[in-house]
Amino acid sequence: MLDRMFGLLGLSLDGVYLRQQALANNIANADTPGYRRFDVVLQEAASAFRGRTDAPRHLPIGGSAAPAYRLVEDRGTRGSINGNNVDLDYELVSLADNALRGETLVEIAGATLRRLTVVLREGR
Repeated sequence: MLDRMFGLLGLSLDGVYLRQQALANNIANADTPGYRRFDVVLQEAASAFRGRTDAPRHLPIGGSAAPAYRLVEDRGTRGSINGNNVDLDYELVSLADNALRGETLVEIAGATLRRLTVVLREGR
């Protein structure tokens, strides 16, 4: 159970890190003519292998790999006269929101590790 929880926390932190990079890059290019902003989306990965089950009580094998994050170019937002579609206010708010999400994930991981340490010390 802890493996899965820390795996999800790690995956979430990976997404926060990648989004922080994308937002910082968008802000850095806010005045670059023709620049199109990027954002991060969660993409579920599907495994090519899927085991066959003969009964409803059988456990599924394969069929789902770990999801991954990927950068996508924002083509839906209208650009300015110079073709740049970065809204600096939006990017700055998104950057602050993303930083808070990252801090929250780190705090959750730290609190879980502290509780685990207490349990291990009491078990002696």
